[in-house]
Amino acid sequence: MKLVFGLGNPTRRYQGTRHNVGFDTLESIMASFHKRLRRRYFRLYRRSLITFGEKRALFVQPLTYMNR
Repeated sequence: MKLVFGLGNPTRRYQGTRHNVGFDTLESIMASFHKRLRRRYFRLYRRSLITFGEKRALFVQPLTYMNR
């Protein structure tokens, strides 16, 4: 299994800025697979699992601020 993390800041203030390139890239990848990152309960991340034949990749988007 591969792990792919997209880093960024979770608020709208940083949407579309260089600070959220990781978030934007991850969301673009998810859209190409018609998938969404989902948050479970009160976890501090969103995630999605994608299967490619016999291979799997877990995509993770932390919901905590960077540099704090």
